[in-house]
Amino acid sequence: MFPWLVTLYLIMFYICAVRFASREGYWSPVIVFGITAFYYYLSLPLELYFRGQEVFTAYPAVFGISPEVRNAIGISAVLALLGFVAGHLLSGVGRLGAHRDFMPDRRLPNSLKYLALFSLIAIFLLYRFTLFENLGYQDANERRYNDPLFGYLTRLCLLLSCLCVGVIVQRKGLARAPAFLIAALVVAWGFYTSDKNPILQAALGLSTYWVGARSRSMKHLYIYCGAAVLAIASLPLFSAFRAHAPIDIRSAVADFSVQNTDAKGPMISLVLALEEDGPQFYGSSYLYALVGWVPRAIWPNRPNDLAQEFAFDHMPNWQPGMGLGYSLLAEAYLNFGKVGVFLQYFGIAFGLGRLWRGLYNLFARYGATPYWRASLAVTYFGILAIMHRVPSGYVVQSCVFELLVPVVAFCWLDIRPMRRYRTYNAHLVTGPHRVPRRRQFVSTHSITG
Repeated sequence: MFPWLVTLYLIMFYICAVRFASREGYWSPVIVFGITAFYYYLSLPLELYFRGQEVFTAYPAVFGISPEVRNAIGISAVLALLGFVAGHLLSGVGRLGAHRDFMPDRRLPNSLKYLALFSLIAIFLLYRFTLFENLGYQDANERRYNDPLFGYLTRLCLLLSCLCVGVIVQRKGLARAPAFLIAALVVAWGFYTSDKNPILQAALGLSTYWVGARSRSMKHLYIYCGAAVLAIASLPLFSAFRAHAPIDIRSAVADFSVQNTDAKGPMISLVLALEEDGPQFYGSSYLYALVGWVPRAIWPNRPNDLAQEFAFDHMPNWQPGMGLGYSLLAEAYLNFGKVGVFLQYFGIAFGLGRLWRGLYNLFARYGATPYWRASLAVTYFGILAIMHRVPSGYVVQSCVFELLVPVVAFCWLDIRPMRRYRTYNAHLVTGPHRVPRRRQFVSTHSITG
């Protein structure tokens, strides 16, 4: 039954991809979700099925995936895809990405430039003596865990840098060259800190170029799926790099297994949730997600989230920054069963879609749709790529920490001066030469000063 469920998932994904591509292109939330959900939910059970195995090792334990659990994972993955597609469709955000702008301004908004420079200068001033220490993967994790300010400033700086990449890459010709330079610096930081997330963000920033009409050809679907396969295949090489182990590409290709990639950690929580009568949440985990983003500096006794509790229970030698991840699909199942799977992913897609639809109304009104597309690719697609291995609180946390500051800064540093400029011009235009309010054209160049 499981192979048929995987086939059903792939058929549904293909039909939805083609259906939505006519108006929003193939580089869209449905494509990103379909590819990443397949990897985190179906790839490992599918590999074990073809190998004739029912167990996988997650040191120091061994976990089994029985045929019943495997089928339950397949059904849940199909329901997750259905729920996400339905929520995305009803949110109405899909048709916005392909809109062609009238005289779009592809220069960096003042808020984005100033915030990026501020975060970069703050990091160098506060951590100039320790910033370039030779940190290993575990050391870097411990620093981010024990110093939330350092973690947030680096996270903000990387986000803003990749948003700059997203805006600049939409230019024409050599004018987009700075985007590749900034992306290269972000990737270098990812290798320096042995962290995959900056590399992913840089790639998403560059992918802004294909948001909308540029990706309506079927070949883009094959390119994105092929790129995902290459990225997954390179994960063992990156793990060897950050462990300072010898890198043998030929051996890595010959011995490749999904069990050696990021899909294994969240799969543990998913298998345990499906085969054991664990505690039912009945929606309580979603209530925690609404407040779980509050820093411990403000809420010292804040309860641990599902991923932290899971790491404490299954990692006897746990240290700050370590974890196994926690499957978002497991959280859905433990809340309301299979019905909860559909409802959870419907809610995530609908909520994120309405949020980015509201942001579009804000940015497009002031000629900053390239900035909106960059936020769609870097932040929205980034959430979709990572959320499968973390609880639902990550979605809320990312929206708060990665949208609140840039949007508030845009309103203060770009919209506010523009409104003053419009008010000043309105006083200068008098008599029969006054332009009707509904037909006034807002110059997009004013957002950059």
